Amino acid sequence: MARIEFYVKENETKRAEGKAKQQKKKIDIYEELINEGFDISYPSVCNAVRGLYQKNKEAYIKQEY
Repeated sequence: MARIEFYVKENETKRAEGKAKQQKKKIDIYEELINEGFDISYPSVCNAVRGLYQKNKEAYIKQEY
């Protein structure tokens, strides 16, 4: 999980620097993890990445209409 968090934070840094096209997609993260020797499935990577991105989102509710 720590490695997946590393890649997600790396994507956020690249997005902030204006390098949006250089971000890693879920399949790229999966392939990197496989190359590093982790035994993990692609759906597990997708669920973890989705969970990390949803954790960082904020919602604003308009108080007056």
